[in-house]
Amino acid sequence: PISIINYAKDGENVHRTLKKMQELTKMPLIISYMGNTDEAYEQLYHFKHNNEVKWNFKLFDNDYAKTMMMVFPSLSRLIYKPIKRVQLGSSIKQMNNELSDVILQNMLTVHYRLYESAVDDLFNFFQKRNAIIIPITTPLNYTRKTARSCYGSLEPDLAEDLKKLKALVKNERIKDALKLSKELAMLAPSHGEVLSIYGRLLGKSGNSRLGIKYLKQAMAFDCGNISGNPVYNAILKKYSNKYHLTYFDFEELVSRDLFKATPFLDQYYPQDIYFQKTIDALAVRIKTLLKL
Repeated sequence: PISIINYAKDGENVHRTLKKMQELTKMPLIISYMGNTDEAYEQLYHFKHNNEVKWNFKLFDNDYAKTMMMVFPSLSRLIYKPIKRVQLGSSIKQMNNELSDVILQNMLTVHYRLYESAVDDLFNFFQKRNAIIIPITTPLNYTRKTARSCYGSLEPDLAEDLKKLKALVKNERIKDALKLSKELAMLAPSHGEVLSIYGRLLGKSGNSRLGIKYLKQAMAFDCGNISGNPVYNAILKKYSNKYHLTYFDFEELVSRDLFKATPFLDQYYPQDIYFQKTIDALAVRIKTLLKL
């Protein structure tokens, strides 16, 4: 008989997942992996080392430097900038969420790189052990309002225009609001609230594809959001393609109904029907893989 084991744990990031898999005495034949919402739950590095971490990643991306360190491993101590590492203990501890916008933006930039590196290691580890991997993207409610736009993302002289835009939306003057929001989205391309309003207006006007594009950007630029966001999903897809893995796009399954129905129960959780559709699709894929 087929046995199903759930290794997931609240607050667990991909780094903990990789270590947990490496410690298994017997590797499962088929593994489904969905990581996104808890990647910024713990503090993974000391913020004071932000510049050093970015410098080290820049060197890591340099093929010449990488080759030299493969030939002469001792060079790494001379080239990489030293940092004090964060040791993740046995228990998961949530980091302090009261971060300034600058620290948060820098932190997420580093977290994306750390996630990218860890997903690469995870998929490589699974393939070397002949495990079949099914990556799954995470559904995200892009229609939820921006929690906090990042400091400095809106020029002071545009504040009145944003106020006017909100009034137009409130009074349901959609055509005028769409025109103004488009202008503001061009002038303030990293302001979460502007992008969110423009995306929702596009969706209501029938242009759901472009609407979702701007809503994804709005979530990525939301300085009040440290849970899941579309950047992690994009990274998961990138490395699925690198390892020739067929991922299941749970995000796309839900997102295609964002402007047609009410796909989410609340700000975060999709309706049960989408979970059932995902389970059914995965069951078909697993039966095919196992030739049942």
